[in-house]
Amino acid sequence: MTGYRQLVNEGYVNPQDSRMVPNTFEGVTIKGTIGPIDYDVGYLTAIKLRQENEFHNMAEAAGIGGGQNRGLVLTRLSSEPLPGLSLYAANYLVPDVFNTAYGFGEYTHNLTTDLSFKIGLQDASTGVGLPTVREGDFDIIWNVPRVPGLQFRVRNAYVAESGNRVLRAFRIILNYELPLL
Repeated sequence: MTGYRQLVNEGYVNPQDSRMVPNTFEGVTIKGTIGPIDYDVGYLTAIKLRQENEFHNMAEAAGIGGGQNRGLVLTRLSSEPLPGLSLYAANYLVPDVFNTAYGFGEYTHNLTTDLSFKIGLQDASTGVGLPTVREGDFDIIWNVPRVPGLQFRVRNAYVAESGNRVLRAFRIILNYELPLL
């Protein structure tokens, strides 16, 4: 169990730490594992955004005025029941403000030590009248031999909203991860 000020890294509730000062949260969280299932549950009372100096209650940070002081109920279950298969489901609830459910499933299969493919599906829905968003992708990943950290990826992805709008994208990605010093 972790209490008071802490970093939380769960799906939509995360530190966004691309800068030196991440988002920080106040609240209580409990993380653990039961058999093959990891869990994280908690109640977050406030957030300090990375560009701010003070903590704000979660309803205020979500843009709800009128002095509503609400915390966020966080729940997450995740598992890797089979090699290469990742499952994740989370729910973020600020009572009387919003409720967001998010989940994904991904499967990665290594064809060789340097070539693999990955297929995945994501689903998110928000209970404030916003459309349900579904995302899916199919990746072919090639780890370039003799150059650790260099990866060539071909991705075919789509995003579909509940209004039957579908956006498709085809990308070729060259990625290099610098080794830690």
